[in-house]
Amino acid sequence: MPELKILNKKEAESFYEEYNTSPDLIPKMFSIDPVAVAIKAKIGDLIQIKRKDYTGNYTYYRVIIEGELK
Repeated sequence: MPELKILNKKEAESFYEEYNTSPDLIPKMFSIDPVAVAIKAKIGDLIQIKRKDYTGNYTYYRVIIEGELK
């Protein structure tokens, strides 16, 4: 199971500055995604996802966007 963390405002700003990027350029996750619901993420939150497998440790980031059921 990956480790999930909602970055606070200061951490998110630091991330965007360090990597010279913006929320528009980060992969997205819908607000209705079961993972987003489980960690109570809000639209605009930056999520850090840490995964481990047999080849190493990996960190991913996702920005929460509005999602709806169809």
